[in-house]
Amino acid sequence: IRIGPPGIEVAGLSASWPHVAGIDTIKGGLDRGPRVRLTLTDGRKADVPLDQVTVFPATLDSTVRAFSAGRHGVDLSALES
Repeated sequence: IRIGPPGIEVAGLSASWPHVAGIDTIKGGLDRGPRVRLTLTDGRKADVPLDQVTVFPATLDSTVRAFSAGRHGVDLSALES
């Protein structure tokens, strides 16, 4: 995951902030843990395992909010029990 003023990149899929439809978490299944997913306005999606993200989910959310000028945040609801 790369985040900066121009936009975001997740698993090789990158976009400027106006082209981001959403950033959220996906619950894990039997053979995999939770993931962070990027969805673009054109419908393309990319995700990475949350355990490969080296910051806390709340830090990821606040970073996205800061660099996107408040237009986006990370929906962490899938992590709630």
